[in-house]
Amino acid sequence: MIERLSGLALLGSTLIVCALFGLSIWIIARTVERYSFFRTRKDDIEGLGEELVARLRQGDFGGVDRVLAQSPSIEAALLRPALEWLDAGPDAVEEVINAKSAGNRRELERSLLPLGIIGRQAPWVGGFGAIMGLIGTLHQLEKGPGNFTSTLAHGISLSLLPAAAGIVVGVAASIAHSTLFDEVLNVDVGVGILSKRLLALLRFKGTLAREFGLTANGLGRTSLAASSSTNLEDDAERPRSVTELD
Repeated sequence: MIERLSGLALLGSTLIVCALFGLSIWIIARTVERYSFFRTRKDDIEGLGEELVARLRQGDFGGVDRVLAQSPSIEAALLRPALEWLDAGPDAVEEVINAKSAGNRRELERSLLPLGIIGRQAPWVGGFGAIMGLIGTLHQLEKGPGNFTSTLAHGISLSLLPAAAGIVVGVAASIAHSTLFDEVLNVDVGVGILSKRLLALLRFKGTLAREFGLTANGLGRTSLAASSSTNLEDDAERPRSVTELD
């Protein structure tokens, strides 16, 4: 029984080293794939936001849709469906953006969970493999003659391989997790920049429309009715729409 357990200990240590090596290849492959996914979808979010606001101020909704469609960014893809809700007001637009972002979160965070688990647990798995290797080494020293020092040194060096592999894999997975998580945060920041610019403009023009009793040209695909009962058509000195105030 002891012989079998010792053999299993040595085999288990070897299998753990092989498993950690396989995990290291998987970490590299997934990190390269996900990092490429984010890098190829980068865009100038500040410039995109300025162009978006400029076109919205003019009521050029077709131009806004074309600008977002041409952008390779994830932020533009998340914001584009909200354009269909401009007539419903800023609150509805905000809810649509939040819903789209939440629905896309799983895709953005793909591979983050396994990378986090590997980063935390790989050193422990490597330590377990080292213990199993030491058990097998000590058993070999007990059962046969030979150079005690040489056998012990060789056995310990082999036993420490799983521990070293576990540490290396854990550090690599943690770095990969942090790098990809930072890319997800950058997307969140970009969506926030675009959405807040859009919502700020919608709310600004909505406030002007209520206060001056103007049609809210540029707020949606249709003009909203004037909120004041004043007949503005008789007053040539007053602007007819919010866009004339810009």
